[in-house]
Amino acid sequence: MVDLKVEIKIYTLQYIITLLINLFINWWKLRVVVLVAPTVTAAQQSVHADIGHTAHLVCRFTGHPDSISWYHGLTGATVIGSRYSVTRYIHEDSGLVDSRLSIETVGRRDYGPYRCKASNPYSTTDMLVWLTGSSVYILLFIPRLY
Repeated sequence: MVDLKVEIKIYTLQYIITLLINLFINWWKLRVVVLVAPTVTAAQQSVHADIGHTAHLVCRFTGHPDSISWYHGLTGATVIGSRYSVTRYIHEDSGLVDSRLSIETVGRRDYGPYRCKASNPYSTTDMLVWLTGSSVYILLFIPRLY
């Protein structure tokens, strides 16, 4: 029984020494993350894209958000579908998080406000980004025949 206690103490001391050595060797890699309420800014509050082109709307967040969502219109319809894609990019140096909504083959119904919304355990924040553009109209002239 005494031998078992000695082995445990030696193992524990060995473990602590290994941990301290690894901590000393890798001290510059340590990162402390302090969670705060997220904040948001938009790269552009209004993005222009003509019909048939691709639009990219970007929101930048601080506060290490757990979830980021995009909504279309003031009613809050979730952006889903094959023409929509959302990419998330984390800036390692600053901890900022970019969320980019890409809309392939923009149509007239795509124009209007988009809301990017982020949350973490402390709070939720959001911002409107407007997609604008010019519609293409086909004018049809029918000559009068008398």
